[in-house]
Amino acid sequence: MAKVGNRHLSRVLELFSLETLESLVDLESLARKWGVTSVEKQPITSDAMLLQGNNGYKIVLKAVEEPAHLTRQRFSFAHELGHLLLQLSGIQKQSNLATKHRGSYRQDVEERLCDQIAAEILMPRIAFQEDGSKAGWSLESLRVLSRKYQTSIPATAIRMVDLMPETSLLAVWRPPSDVNEVPKLRWSHAKSSRYRVPSLLPRRRLWLIARATNAPDMQSGIAPVVDKVHQAAAPPDVPAEALAWGQGDHRQVMVFYYPERQLTSDMNAIAKATWRQG
Repeated sequence: MAKVGNRHLSRVLELFSLETLESLVDLESLARKWGVTSVEKQPITSDAMLLQGNNGYKIVLKAVEEPAHLTRQRFSFAHELGHLLLQLSGIQKQSNLATKHRGSYRQDVEERLCDQIAAEILMPRIAFQEDGSKAGWSLESLRVLSRKYQTSIPATAIRMVDLMPETSLLAVWRPPSDVNEVPKLRWSHAKSSRYRVPSLLPRRRLWLIARATNAPDMQSGIAPVVDKVHQAAAPPDVPAEALAWGQGDHRQVMVFYYPERQLTSDMNAIAKATWRQG
């Protein structure tokens, strides 16, 4: 199914030249260019819907007032444009047009594909790669790129991992609420299927997450990943970066892992000390 999704994504990219869009796209202008005659905000229960009328398409967005929700609304808008482009390219059948909308719990291949198209629209490949190179492919640049493209922290991080020139992974962890709790893996994303982030680890091997939890800036260190090709009895440590964001119960820690970088001598010393603990 992944190959089918990749083929469809490549077709949409080619037909609509998404790679060459500007760094901060005007979604309403794009929508009208692609046949949307009306963009409305209404108190709907879902995040957004794409509908077809007699004279073209209509996008309905959930009305929100809080500025914090505007980036989500922007992604929902781009997601519905993804459905539209699938329709215009002949990939999605017209009869299915109104059966799915942003905010539903149905996460099938088409919905994931529309999320990918949304990322391509909001963070165009060529512009994002240029900005990533200028800012530096690091968690330190995450907030800068997120603000520039008006995208969420998680969506921007996924785009960074997908487009940075080296193999990398990301994971989002729920930090410990007290000294006796172990951080919990919420979700992860990998550029290469060769590596994955292990979810069950002793506290001593998750020290970077604990250190980043209350730090205002990015923290560097080591963290373990699983190499599916060269499997070991325990996952080895690799260079990593960690950054916390959110407040209170919404506090989360994001980690970038670089499995093909070499550990420095200091990192090796920390790894050995960590293994000796407990």
